[in-house]
Amino acid sequence: DVFFYPSVYTYFPVFGPFKKIVAIHDVIAEKYPELIFKSRKNRLFWDLKTRLAIWQSDLILTVSQFSKQGIAEHFRLAEDRIRVVTEGSADSFGPVENSRQLADTLDRFGLAMDSRYILYVGGIAPHKNLAVLVQAFTGLIKDSRYADVRLVMVGDYEDDVFLIDEKLKSGMDKPGFREKVIYTGYVPDNDLNCLYNAAQVFVLPSFCEGFGLPALEAMSCGTVVIGSDTTSIPEVVGDAGLFFDPCSVDELLDRLRTVLDDDVLRKELGQRSLLRAATFSWQQSAADTLQVFTDAAG
Repeated sequence: DVFFYPSVYTYFPVFGPFKKIVAIHDVIAEKYPELIFKSRKNRLFWDLKTRLAIWQSDLILTVSQFSKQGIAEHFRLAEDRIRVVTEGSADSFGPVENSRQLADTLDRFGLAMDSRYILYVGGIAPHKNLAVLVQAFTGLIKDSRYADVRLVMVGDYEDDVFLIDEKLKSGMDKPGFREKVIYTGYVPDNDLNCLYNAAQVFVLPSFCEGFGLPALEAMSCGTVVIGSDTTSIPEVVGDAGLFFDPCSVDELLDRLRTVLDDDVLRKELGQRSLLRAATFSWQQSAADTLQVFTDAAG
């Protein structure tokens, strides 16, 4: 009845009387091709594949209203041809009540229960805009009030599927930077859950995000989120977080100081995060996806 491609990566041409649905998660490659592709050949191949997938599909499925608008504008599609199904946070992410588990996990990463740290989870591709996060963090720790604050970066930076920001990667290995930054590499969900729980704040500085799943994971743990305002993050986070212009180091620095200095605000935003995260679930996503299939099949 329906042939579903869960991403453009998985698309290949098929022909038949059945309905075809393709999921396009974002327009990052279309808006920032120079930050994504290693060559013009790769860029051309991606563009042709995406356009062919759209041409052959009866419906486009995406993950946020932000992405829907971007897809409609870039590919000049009618919005009624695009359906939104949001994502959810895995059950493994939530508040940790076991203080021993939390302490043991933090200890493995060189942290203590009273450590103050800023957390980032994701890739190191240029569109993730980590240079702005690093610059803001560098400015923050120049102030003696924040000399103890660390930056914890979680992600598999060796096998990132996107273009890697080599300049930033090499800078991360400098001795002065390494003293204040903890690079964990890939960590399993149970450990990541503890890192979310103990963080003072989670930052997602990307130029563009289709949904921003790490932000939702952080919210599920009651962690305050600071995200860029040019993405889907405000749509996902709502009034549970703070936002900044991803091109402004000063704005991010100001938001970091605000969260770190105000325990009452941090607690309030943490409580809002839990409530907001509860409005998303994979169960609801599955039900909404099934409805899209049913509508497409008639």
